[in-house]
Amino acid sequence: MRLGLFSAAVNAPTEPWPLCRLLLSHAARATAEQLVVGEALEELSATRLREARAALPDLRVDDETFLAYLAARLPAHEPLKALAAVQAADLLLACACARGDADAIAEAEHRLLPRIARTLRRAASNQDGVEDLTQLLRVKLFVREAERPPRISEYSGRGPLVSWLSATATRLAIDLKRTDKASVSLDDGLAESLPLGGDGAEVRLVRGQAQQELQQALRTALAELSARDRTLLRFQHVDQLSFDQIGAFYRVHKSTVCRWLAAAREQVLRRSQALLSERLNLNPSELHSLMRVAHSQLNLSVITCLREATDLDATPQPKP
Repeated sequence: MRLGLFSAAVNAPTEPWPLCRLLLSHAARATAEQLVVGEALEELSATRLREARAALPDLRVDDETFLAYLAARLPAHEPLKALAAVQAADLLLACACARGDADAIAEAEHRLLPRIARTLRRAASNQDGVEDLTQLLRVKLFVREAERPPRISEYSGRGPLVSWLSATATRLAIDLKRTDKASVSLDDGLAESLPLGGDGAEVRLVRGQAQQELQQALRTALAELSARDRTLLRFQHVDQLSFDQIGAFYRVHKSTVCRWLAAAREQVLRRSQALLSERLNLNPSELHSLMRVAHSQLNLSVITCLREATDLDATPQPKP
């Protein structure tokens, strides 16, 4: 049986007030100066531990680690009042998730994501948008970004975790929409990127009817991808996640992510070429020129088409 710090403290009477001393040692200096070692703080610390353990007895976080995590999140202003009001069980769950505990992350997803379903639906314009936002929320919450800890570590225990999570999802959706408004359109991006001093054939193709056909072909090809492949491309091109971050989310090595992404890109290009060949009366040389443009501008195309969620909805999409 695991012996937590609280249990150990009961059997160590020679060291008075061990819990509150530990709390003070991990609190910020300005916070610690507002707290006093003594029976009141000791009992309050013990109560928070008991509450957290009663709600989540199976989480693999020892008492000392949790109490240090709690202390680091107490404010300098009225920290005793904050300690009395902290959502101990929610904070313990967040602590375990921030440490990368897979069981804790699964527990958080099971408990919390269904409870913010309405927020996700309201923030996204369609079901695909809900799925993409949910996937991105998972990555932002639970995956470390370079030296930055997972975003769930920002939860301080002031208020229910589900309310904090709902607000985080809403802010993330707003950020995505703001980025979308700043993005360049596919038509303009393709046309402006071509060198005017070239042979003229590519410029004529992209600025003519083929420009619209290329955009629609790319949309259709992206919509026909599996849900996973479309999410992979969005993670890389829209959300700018690294191979390591995507691999951590899917629990695979980054080399596997590279292979998945390469296959998805190749599928988009092959399908786009087939569609353009059907729709346009082009000779092989002209089709080759158009596909050379599509290949060179695929990143921009993916970014724009994946952001145009309503346009993707216009194309039937297969089940994953």
